[in-house]
Formats: sequence, structure tokens, C-alpha cells
Amino acid sequence: MREIQLWVDENSLDNVFGEIDRLSNECKFNDCTHQHEPECEVKLAVQKGELNKARLVNYFKMKREIEHQKLKEKYNSNRANKIKWQKLKKQ
Repeated sequence: MREIQLWVDENSLDNVFGEIDRLSNECKFNDCTHQHEPECEVKLAVQKGELNKARLVNYFKMKREIEHQKLKEKYNSNRANKIKWQKLKKQ
């Protein structure tokens, strides 16, 4: 077996992490990434202890995996890996 792929999409992600989806609707900005923006309800919930930080980290990880899977579907695997690493370098 060479790899295991995710069979989820962004809608599935919102279902699995429903509390983050609900909190994100209350963020000041519609395109909030929940990382650097002010008045982010998701970050505030983590600070208050209402949302486990590890859960948010897993959310980000799954979101990156879904984005990578989309790139693999759009381009070939080698090109998708190159794009993934370019994004990681920028962060």
C-alpha cells in the first residue's frame, strides 16, 4: 500500500468540527483563518478554555490535508507536493 487518502471534503470537515464552524460564523471577518485576525471567536474560545487547542490544531491539519488532496486531483502528485512545500516555506 503506497498511501491512504482522505475521503472527506470541506463540508465533511465542518460536520466533524461543528463547534469550530459555529464559532467561525461569529468571527468579525468572513474569511477569518482563525490564526492572526483580531476579534476571532475561535481563538477567543481557545483562550477561554471553551475549545481545546489540540482540537483546533487537528482542524488545521485536516484542512491542509484536504487542500493538498484537491491539488493532487487538479495536478499530478509531484506538482501538488511542490505547491504544498512552497506554501509551507511562506508560513
